[in-house]
Amino acid sequence: AVFGLALMGLGLILNIATKVSMEHSKWLVFLSCEEHKQTAISEKVLRCQAEFKHETLHSKFKRKINDAAAHCIGSEPASEVVAMEEGKRDRTAPQCSVMLPGEPNAEKP
Repeated sequence: AVFGLALMGLGLILNIATKVSMEHSKWLVFLSCEEHKQTAISEKVLRCQAEFKHETLHSKFKRKINDAAAHCIGSEPASEVVAMEEGKRDRTAPQCSVMLPGEPNAEKP
């Protein structure tokens, strides 16, 4: 009877040790998944910030090109049109502050 109880106790100890080992492994996997999730979120945020910055710079550059092209052909720059549409600028105000060479009052290089 004592031998049977000792075997049952040994079986119980092995069972508990296996269970603790499995729970510890599950915890390590959980922590690893959480770390990977946080890294992925951080990378997505950085990617979105970089994309937004690129798009902002690209649109500003494109607007400057459009303004320069509009000035060359004599129409209103895109930023001036937007300002007039938003009511921030009077349509009768001077349209351009850039002086091209050969224009009256042009700055000498």
